[in-house]
Amino acid sequence: MVVIDLLSKMRFGDSGDYGQVGKRFKDFVNEFHNEENISIDIGVILYAFRNALHHSFNMATNVRLGDVDAYNFCLISAPSDQRLLSVNSNVVKINFNALEVFVNNLIESYKTHILHCENDAECDKFSVMLQKYGIMRIG
Repeated sequence: MVVIDLLSKMRFGDSGDYGQVGKRFKDFVNEFHNEENISIDIGVILYAFRNALHHSFNMATNVRLGDVDAYNFCLISAPSDQRLLSVNSNVVKINFNALEVFVNNLIESYKTHILHCENDAECDKFSVMLQKYGIMRIG
């Protein structure tokens, strides 16, 4: 989630409308993700998940999706080629392995954008960040 925070700040800056972390984060995810089989606003869900990780003791959120006002997040370990998200009742299951692939795909998509970008400062910041990016493994 920190990688997405950082990349969204590089992409949009932190002034004007984009001084709001949530707007930056959601807009970045929605602009650069290439998931075709997700019918919900993935930016909203991942931002709620980010907030649950950062600000909650029980990984819960009060984001409204459809008829449900609140959700609990559950991290699962499934093969990375399976669904990233599944929503059942008031539980959002996030496949940790697919999330890793999703974030790596976001980085690659943003990298492609940078290669065609006219903003040298954005390119330089991304190059520095990319050198320090590593893979986190749990278990």
